Amino acid sequence: LLLVPLVAGPPDSRAMLRVQVVDFGQGLAVLVRTRNSALLYDTGPSWSGGGSAARSRLLPLLHDLGLPRVDRILISHSDSDHAGGAAVLSAAYPRARLYSPQPLGDVATRDCSAGQSWTWDGVRFTVLHPGLRQRRLRASDNDLSCVLLVETSAARLLLTGDVSRRAEAAMLRHFPRGNVDVLIAPHHGSRSSSGQALVAATRPRYVVFAAAFQNRWGFPHADVAARWAGVGACLLSSGEHGSLSFTAATGEPLRLAGASRRDRRGAWTWGSVPATCDGPVAPVK
Repeated sequence: LLLVPLVAGPPDSRAMLRVQVVDFGQGLAVLVRTRNSALLYDTGPSWSGGGSAARSRLLPLLHDLGLPRVDRILISHSDSDHAGGAAVLSAAYPRARLYSPQPLGDVATRDCSAGQSWTWDGVRFTVLHPGLRQRRLRASDNDLSCVLLVETSAARLLLTGDVSRRAEAAMLRHFPRGNVDVLIAPHHGSRSSSGQALVAATRPRYVVFAAAFQNRWGFPHADVAARWAGVGACLLSSGEHGSLSFTAATGEPLRLAGASRRDRRGAWTWGSVPATCDGPVAPVK
């Protein structure tokens, strides 16, 4: 099963923004590329005994893509399924700036806090969470997750880490209202997350659950999936659809460009991409 190919997506010279959600089973890493820069949001899981998905899968993918560098590595929070490859990636890309809302052992980090923003090649990156209030309240590791909004003039991506509904409410105070094209579901689709306020404020075209096939936690929870489906979102799971790639040309929204278990037939081919992926999404009023 570990030999299932990762989706790199076809080269697109028109692409202003490219997003790849890498399939690790239970864990998260998202590669976000503009025309000249690259960011990694989370680095996948590590395992007892010293192994990590970063070494076995993520670094080979980055090598195959021919990336000359990774400019920033943003770790949502310190849980091992998100930060497990931080040391490996930091060593592989020593010039990359690594950000985290929490210390990561011996890995040198900069703080990730609400209000930080930068622009690459016309693509704006804004950190929406955590704020000072969450730190003062000594919120849980999950609720300290660094939440990142990525925007062009016509495309929006929201990366949410493992925030719960309580943290979602705090994050939404800083969220610029409007539809999101791609939203990585908080906490893999846990019942504690994806509250109705977040669903109503974002109304995404695609929701991605970074969850293993038939995982023991039952992610995504049926109530969570129903809430997202209720606003017309296309529901995608790494456990069913594999690694996913999305692209946006200038002036266009992000659209699904590849799903490894749809595009590359093999032994593990559960789950065709739902028809709602190409359907309209109602705008926010």
